[in-house]
Amino acid sequence: VTSIDMKNLDPVFQTLFTGSEPETFPIDPSKYQHAAPVIPNSGGEIVCGEVEELTDWQQQQAVLRNVTGTVVSLRIEKIGLKDAQDYIDPFMTVLVADGRTNLLDSHDTPIAKERRATHVIFEHQVYLNISLEDMRNQGAALFFEFKHYKPKKKKISTRCWAFMELDELKCDEEIVLEIYHKPTDLKKKKINLHSEKPLYLHMTATFVHS
Repeated sequence: VTSIDMKNLDPVFQTLFTGSEPETFPIDPSKYQHAAPVIPNSGGEIVCGEVEELTDWQQQQAVLRNVTGTVVSLRIEKIGLKDAQDYIDPFMTVLVADGRTNLLDSHDTPIAKERRATHVIFEHQVYLNISLEDMRNQGAALFFEFKHYKPKKKKISTRCWAFMELDELKCDEEIVLEIYHKPTDLKKKKINLHSEKPLYLHMTATFVHS
């Protein structure tokens, strides 16, 4: 569950104390329908363990069951940052937003695999839950937020971001995006380069037809 969805679930948690239920459930109930359930042991204790990451094939099949049209898969390769080794538990959030800044889809990658001198390495696959055709019809764009954990403030923070228009989305070609200062601007108006150094966000897109 993403941090954004956890915040949206606040009214549901309040129900435990007030008994007053929200009129509508704050997130799409089908969003996590393929998530593995948490099962307590025989003593009723929930034991936290390593969660097995879904294989590429499993992710693909799950999305193909729900999306009609061209499924877009993004392989987030790496992001270039001059202080790449300083970040704790870094990950990427992928957002799809229409021209009115309405969110159409969102995904968090797993934590990065490696931190090098000037690059954070992800090599993670993300399958969008909205077809390429639907994104085009709604005038959507893709946004990418680089996030990390701040232990002093005990919170997850967005460090920088990038975006891509759909005409930049090329199948089986490396996509290289400029990186901008936070905060993320879904209107794409307040854009300032994060670094003067030649450091970018790298990824590759593939299309799967359902």
